[in-house]
Order: sequence, then C-alpha cells, then structure tokens
Amino acid sequence: MKKALTIGDEKHARTLSGDLDRNLKMIEQVTGVKVGIRGERVFFEGSAEKVNEVLRLVTDIVGNIQRGAAVSSEEMENLFRQSANGSHLDYTLLTSESIVITPRKTVVPKSLNQKPVQCNQCANRWPTA
Repeated sequence: MKKALTIGDEKHARTLSGDLDRNLKMIEQVTGVKVGIRGERVFFEGSAEKVNEVLRLVTDIVGNIQRGAAVSSEEMENLFRQSANGSHLDYTLLTSESIVITPRKTVVPKSLNQKPVQCNQCANRWPTA
C-alpha cells in the first residue's frame, strides 16, 4: 500500500526528516515501512496496517512541529518503537500537557505510563493550595 501526506511547509518536512534523513531511516528500520520525502510531501509504502499506523504517528508529530514544539529524534524513535511493539499511542495527547518541574525545565511524558507518574510527582513536590 502507498500513501502520501502533504505537510504544507518544507521547513516542517525537513524537521521531520532530521539531519541526513536520520528520522526517516529510523522509521523505516523500526517499522518496516518505506518512507520518503519530496518537498513538503511524505510518502509511505508497506503493508496497509503498518502504513496507516506510521501515517497516524507522523501526522501527530507534524501537528506538534507546526505548533512550534521541538520534537527530538530520540522522542520519535521511542514513539515508533512503542508502536512497533503494539502500543497505539497518541503523541499529541502525550505532549498536550507539559508538567513543569522547575521554572527552567519543562518535562513532557514520553509514554502513557509516565503521564500519571509525573503528575503525581509534580503534585507531591509542588502542593497546590
């Protein structure tokens, strides 16, 4: 199955692909879906189920990039590895609520299990009242 996603901005497409297409190569290696980029369009080829899952995750990541969020290669790799292991994560949901631990550092959960743990740690450190 082949599908394409139009990002709408070549700068965002470059951010998604990473240095020397590092992120695209990682997606291919982890998921088995061939990923290519041309201008502001991203192309996917592989089994229907895998292509749809990769397309969904890439759409979530691109949405965060378009909102100005910094998405690291490590975060992307973690997300795709979890997806390859059967977890159907919503990246936008995970990153929708940053948990600020200090005024200089923002912590964002990278898995569904980290979100409640970090919320509890934050509540224990910074009592609200």
